[in-house]
Amino acid sequence: MTIVSRHSDEIPPMSEERAKELEAIPDEELDYSDIPPLDEAFFEKAKRVERKVIKQDKIKY
Repeated sequence: MTIVSRHSDEIPPMSEERAKELEAIPDEELDYSDIPPLDEAFFEKAKRVERKVIKQDKIKY
């Protein structure tokens, strides 16, 4: 398997057409088989992470 890494600013935004296509897929047709279940051990180790919001002053040129 090849792993492809991209920085978030390299990913183009989703088109409205594609978003509508994805919304139209019924939940029963979604394949979650490659996602492992989260057990109690996972939640015992889980930590809540909150983003720090940094206000930036407006740049004056």
